[in-house]
Amino acid sequence: MSGGGRPPAYLDVRDAAVHYDKQSQRWIWEDDEGTEFEWHGEAPSQDVVDAANTESETTRITRGGWIKVIGDDEVAKQQEIYRVDGTPAAPVLMREQQSKKRKDDSQAHAPAPKRARPNTSVFVSGLPLDASANEIADVFARYGVLLEDDDGHPRIKMYRDPETQAFKGEALVVYFKPESVDLAIQLLDDTYLRAARGVHSGPCMKVERASFQDTPRPDAKAPLSDADKKSIQRRMNRMHNKINDWDSDSDERRTAGPSATARTVVLKKMFTLAELDEDPSLFLDLKQDVREECETLGDVTNVVLWDKESEGIMTVRFREPEAARRCEMRMHGRYFAGRQITAVRVDGKPKFRRTLRQDDDEQGHERHDAFGAWLEQS
Repeated sequence: MSGGGRPPAYLDVRDAAVHYDKQSQRWIWEDDEGTEFEWHGEAPSQDVVDAANTESETTRITRGGWIKVIGDDEVAKQQEIYRVDGTPAAPVLMREQQSKKRKDDSQAHAPAPKRARPNTSVFVSGLPLDASANEIADVFARYGVLLEDDDGHPRIKMYRDPETQAFKGEALVVYFKPESVDLAIQLLDDTYLRAARGVHSGPCMKVERASFQDTPRPDAKAPLSDADKKSIQRRMNRMHNKINDWDSDSDERRTAGPSATARTVVLKKMFTLAELDEDPSLFLDLKQDVREECETLGDVTNVVLWDKESEGIMTVRFREPEAARRCEMRMHGRYFAGRQITAVRVDGKPKFRRTLRQDDDEQGHERHDAFGAWLEQS
């Protein structure tokens, strides 16, 4: 099996890092970090693939080469480069002009239907009564970019008792994109706000999609002043920059809910940080156990244990979307070491926290040192 960050000089359909993308109808090689490369050149037919799965010798194709897949964000950057004096790139401009021509003259003067505003907020209850807005923002910002006000503060509304002004343990957290709402609910509901600090007692958070009562709005809106328009533009630019800095592979690039081609499954409550500290061998044993279990459902290309996530998060990436669906159905709701597992399919390559080699985190170094000592004693 191939490894490292560069694809081999050949196509081997038996390589665990290789899968066939039905949408692009090309063979894809994926490294350990999730970077994908497309095979361009001579490719095997289905008969050759079937034979490769049964014969002992590896089937390799050398006439061709691997080309790195360019994501949607890179395409958008290229379109931005070719803008001239604010005019979109030619293909974009052509589509806009064609769209205008298709408009029916009979509907030109018809009132535009009101579009429902996307819900980007979550309502959180069960928060510690001494929690601060900054503490809440630090936890929820791990799953998406939080909307900010004109002063750059996260949009977090903390509900207080009207008479005593004491915090009631409830808050409204507003994201910039609606896709972040689903991820926050899936991974923060029924957890502790301070779990990352080792606090697993006290109130348990309930995270749900916020609901709002419809209130009538006046049809005529007061025109915005130039200062208001500039303030809104500055805020929007700041939020878009935060998205670019947050993570190019984050859930902000995904549509709501997993698509039919989603190949990654997020598993939650697979371990605790205390278990990793007590048993250094658990890190590799758990990854191996999960891989063996999931390989009964289909070919697995990558398993990651995010050892700095207090929610016990692991991700499993399959070669085929159908295998990911089977994994979600089998693993969701199962009990493991007395904990009920949450399994959810996601698009793209989700990013959580884990210890890297260059990480200066003292706890991460201690864990790796303990694992090295365990290896020497084995």
